[in-house]
Amino acid sequence: VGLHGNAGIFSFYATKLITTGGHGGMYVSKDKKLVDSVRDYREFDLRHDQKKRFNFQMTEIQAAIGREQLKKLPKFLKRREVIFQKYKKAGLDLLDLETNQNNLSPIRYRAIMKTNKPNKIIKSLESVGVKAVIPIEDWELLGKHELFPNSVELSKKTVSLPIYPTLTDQDIDIILSAIT
Repeated sequence: VGLHGNAGIFSFYATKLITTGGHGGMYVSKDKKLVDSVRDYREFDLRHDQKKRFNFQMTEIQAAIGREQLKKLPKFLKRREVIFQKYKKAGLDLLDLETNQNNLSPIRYRAIMKTNKPNKIIKSLESVGVKAVIPIEDWELLGKHELFPNSVELSKKTVSLPIYPTLTDQDIDIILSAIT
C-alpha cells in the first residue's frame, strides 16, 4: 500500500481517513537506505553531530489509536462512499472519478462540490453549525498561476463538504437542506 514509487507517505491528521489522535504520519519504502535516512532524521535525541533532526516520533498511545482506527477502515470507507452517493443523488455537482476505467475504485477522502458561489455555501452551512472549506486556496498554489489555469479556477469554484463517517443521515439532510 502506498508504494507506486520509491516511497509513500501517509498522514494521520484528525481529518484524514484514519487518525492517531492528532498529528502524525507514516513513511514506507522498500529501500532500506531511504528508511534508515528518514528514521535518522526523526530520532533527534542523544546524537553527537551537527545534523538537523526533529522529534517526529509517534507515541505508543498514538500508535494504539492508529491500530484501532485501521481495524475500522473498511467501515469508514464504506460509509464515506454512502455519503458521497447521497450527495450525488441530491444533484450536487461533485468532482468524481470515472470508476469503470482500469478497475479504479476511488477513496472518498473529500466530497468536492463545484459551485460559482463557494463562500455563500460555506456561510449557509455555517448558519446550521456545519463547517465546510474551500479545499485549496489560490495562494496555496505553487508557481505562476498562468501555468495552472484549471487549479486556479477550482480554487475559486469548489467547496469541500463534510464526509466523515460519523455523519448521520440526519446530519446529511441538514447539510443538503442548507445548500440546495
